Amino acid sequence: MKAVKANRRIYLIFGVVVAAALLVLFVLPSIQAPIDNNGQSGNTQSKQYYSKLMKFWMEVPQDFGVDDQGVSLVLSKGDKTIVVDRNGTNYESLDKYMAFFDSTRNLKVIESEKVEIDNKEAFIRIEAFPNQSITEKSYFIYNNGVVYIFSTQSESLYADLDQIAQSFRYVP
Repeated sequence: MKAVKANRRIYLIFGVVVAAALLVLFVLPSIQAPIDNNGQSGNTQSKQYYSKLMKFWMEVPQDFGVDDQGVSLVLSKGDKTIVVDRNGTNYESLDKYMAFFDSTRNLKVIESEKVEIDNKEAFIRIEAFPNQSITEKSYFIYNNGVVYIFSTQSESLYADLDQIAQSFRYVP
């Protein structure tokens, strides 16, 4: 009888350990915890968002919703959006990727600035698509054959886009 009770305890302890491990691996990485952003924008609070599939985290203002679609994220504030995409590339630098990107699209680069975000080469650009009457602000961040693109067509979200894209942190 004592052996049966001892086995039950072992199974119970094993079950609790497995449940805790699953919680840590699958649930906790997607929880968005509020943090103070030290007044970087008009919002007093932001939340950290971690995308396990896209391998990065960022700070998102509290008033944004996040729709994780696996290969992209859609950040919503009312009816306006910021889209985050992750593109693989064989180009060895962001400059080469951007030259290819520009050659395959009908666009006019209005502003372009090369910067560094999370110690990675990046471009901030405002682009016009004349055939579609669209203007878009985008951040392109290059990391070892992957380009992360943060973009919005809503000028009222440009400051939020700046805050979000500049908070980008790659997580291997």
